[in-house]
Amino acid sequence: MKRDMELGRKILLVLEEKEDFSTPIIPEVPEHTKIEVAYHIKLLHQAGLVEAINWSSDSDNEWEATTLTSIGHDFLDAARNETIWKKSKAMVLENGAAMTFEMMKIALTETLKAQLLGSPS
Repeated sequence: MKRDMELGRKILLVLEEKEDFSTPIIPEVPEHTKIEVAYHIKLLHQAGLVEAINWSSDSDNEWEATTLTSIGHDFLDAARNETIWKKSKAMVLENGAAMTFEMMKIALTETLKAQLLGSPS
């Protein structure tokens, strides 16, 4: 399964709205299967963006998220704005870099920095 940065961002947005962080969930994300969402929760957990529980067995892959980490909140705060998100994705792709959560953190930081300093990005 391919990593989908848009799906990862959508999961973070849903988790941010959770009131109860003691109950793990696999959020419903339109146009994505439960398996895709669970897999991306695993990836977000491995990237340090969410806390999650691995309920997987030999026959299925079931990761459930509980909450964002502090790093996850920072990432989402930078990625929340659609314009910033799109510019950051374009920056990564234009430079031929791998579309990873770490590269997106760097691109988001640079895009926000350019916006704050008033220079074009």
